[in-house]
Amino acid sequence: MTLPSRPPVRVRWCVSLSVLLGGLVACGDGTSGSVDRGAIAQEIRSYAAQAVVAGRTEQAALLEDGMVTDSEFRQAVVSAVECMERAGLAVSEIERIETLEGYDLTFVASPNGQSAEVVSRISDECETRFDLTVRAARSVQYAGILKAEARSLLQACLQEAGIDAAKASRLDEFIAAASDRPNVASRCIAEATATIRQTGVS
Repeated sequence: MTLPSRPPVRVRWCVSLSVLLGGLVACGDGTSGSVDRGAIAQEIRSYAAQAVVAGRTEQAALLEDGMVTDSEFRQAVVSAVECMERAGLAVSEIERIETLEGYDLTFVASPNGQSAEVVSRISDECETRFDLTVRAARSVQYAGILKAEARSLLQACLQEAGIDAAKASRLDEFIAAASDRPNVASRCIAEATATIRQTGVS
C-alpha cells in the first residue's frame, strides 16, 4: 500500500523485489517446472477453510476447488474495487501488469475528500474481505515458476556475468545459482522485470 500526499493510494503488484538481500517474494504463473500440484491444491483448500472461518465467504467459494483461475482472480479484484467504490473512493481502471512469473491486476484508489487514514482503512477492509486470500492462494499455485521469456532473459543476463543458470526454471533456482553474487542476481531480476513489463510479454 502507498499513501501519497493525496491522489493515488494503492497499487497492487505481483512481484515484490526487496533487492534480494532483504528477500524476494514471488507469485508466478505455474506454466512449467516440477511442483506437486496435489499438495498445492490441498494448501489452497486450506486457504478456503481459513476464509470460511474468517467470514470471507466470497473468497472461500473461489478457492474451494483447490485452484485459482484467471476469471476467479479478476472476480476477486473487481469485488474489492466495487467495495471501495461503494465506500466513496475513486478507483482507477483495473490494469494488467506482466511479471516474471505471470501477471498481476493492479489499480489505484484515490480519496474523494477523505483523509489518508480513512482511505487506508477502507482499502484494507475491502481487500481483506474480497481479494487478499485469493492473491495469497494464487501465489501458492504459481510456485515461483517463471514464464519462458523471463527465464531466457535471466539466463542470458547471468550467463554474461559468468553464471550458469541453464537448468533453472523457478525464481529461487535463479537466486541459488547466483548465491555467491547476490548483486548480480538482483540486477538481472530487476532488468528482466522491467523488460517484461515494458514489452508486455504474456
